[in-house]
Amino acid sequence: MSGEHNTIPVQVWADVDEGIAPLVKYLNTIPDIRTHASCQGTIGEGGPEPYRAQVLVSYNTEEAKERLSNEFDLTEVFMATAYVHPREGWAAPEDKHGQSVEQWIEGRKKHRRLIKKLSRRERSQG
Repeated sequence: MSGEHNTIPVQVWADVDEGIAPLVKYLNTIPDIRTHASCQGTIGEGGPEPYRAQVLVSYNTEEAKERLSNEFDLTEVFMATAYVHPREGWAAPEDKHGQSVEQWIEGRKKHRRLIKKLSRRERSQG
């Protein structure tokens, strides 16, 4: 098949560092922003070269870039791509259900623990 196809954004589940998950989740709610990679950083963990938390993003509009630069520290990488660094004291806003990202993460952990518990029970009975 030749030619370009229309695309739409879809939610994709990915494993990200727990410490950066709230930022990744929030960034994925901003129109015209796409997250590509992330790391919670190593500041406070020791090591020879600690680095800040970061999320690699691309943006499709100048408005999206302006919003990012108003809310976060940006390190531009190349055209329409940058590392987003949370500013000191940044906290994720609540989602439309009134649940903070931290509450959502805790809910996912509880869900995983329940699934593991049920799987162990199933194996022991089967």
